[in-house]
Amino acid sequence: LSGVIRSSATGGGTITITGHDMRFEPKVITAVVGRPLTITFKNAGLVEHDLNVEGLEASDARARNASKSHAHPGAVSELHVSADPGGTATLTLTPTSTGTFTVWCSVAGHKEAGMVALLTITPS
Repeated sequence: LSGVIRSSATGGGTITITGHDMRFEPKVITAVVGRPLTITFKNAGLVEHDLNVEGLEASDARARNASKSHAHPGAVSELHVSADPGGTATLTLTPTSTGTFTVWCSVAGHKEAGMVALLTITPS
């Protein structure tokens, strides 16, 4: 499954990533460099999950978490949101570099069990 962040020449885009137990949907996401985007993370699983974007250079990053515990030693700075079961969290940012970046859950064992996706940032 893949998702494309829809954006206009002057505006940004949005996408929803759903975390199930041990998988994200969609698995492939595409966005455009320099355009603000909002990632809404919905936790449809039975346990807490989080969403991290590894290695992406971004400006204006803001996270609104929906998790009470929110303690993950492997979390990646501001490109991290967390949500309890049934919760929703939001990550907004403007990508400043192109490339393909790993999206993953830092809860112990979840990344290893396949809770990963790819975010590709394309040129404008």
